[in-house]
Amino acid sequence: MRLALFDVDGTLIDADGVGRRALAKAFAETFNLGETPELAGQVRFSGALDPVIHREIARLLNISDKQLEAAGEQLRASYLGHLASACRHPGKSRVLPGVRQLLERLDATKDLWLGLITGNFEAGARIKMAPHHLNHFFPSGGFGEDGPDRAAVARVAVVRVAAGSGGSVEPAMVTIIGDSERDVACGRSNGYRTLAVASGWTSREVLAAAEPDHLVADLLGTDSLLEILTN
Repeated sequence: MRLALFDVDGTLIDADGVGRRALAKAFAETFNLGETPELAGQVRFSGALDPVIHREIARLLNISDKQLEAAGEQLRASYLGHLASACRHPGKSRVLPGVRQLLERLDATKDLWLGLITGNFEAGARIKMAPHHLNHFFPSGGFGEDGPDRAAVARVAVVRVAAGSGGSVEPAMVTIIGDSERDVACGRSNGYRTLAVASGWTSREVLAAAEPDHLVADLLGTDSLLEILTN
């Protein structure tokens, strides 16, 4: 059997910065900052794990590791609450080109299973995808809370998806699909195949330098992508 593991932001959807805005509000609320901090451009979210993003933002705001640890659950709950509220009215959030058609075809493909590999907390990923009705394609996966780095999260995703399918999977039968060079790196470090898609916030040049097995502009061209993911 084969596994196709998809990143969320920049690969499946463009959430129009809703996560960044929700997290800024959560920091202001949790640490009584008085006003919502302006964080745009100061922390790179693409390909990063939520807990790592939280630590980087905390350092920018002079919040100690001890303070962050003590308030961790409160911060997470606040973030997810603001995210859920924003996603009830998704605005410019959208499914990226070709995604729905590709997922429908893959979902109907024998001996191929779909999963997620994302730095989002699972609850956050589900909230972001819910308005677009994508969650049913992905029964499980690896998420930001599942390991210290993206490579470890990818391994968790493979174990979970394989367990859910009742099968076993060799590394060469796993493909990571993502829009960041970090997706490519996590795949290569585990011996997985990689499909980089230049639909997010990482340039095609940076993606090419990471040496993915395949590089495409977007997830249009369903037939050619099926050929890549099933052979």
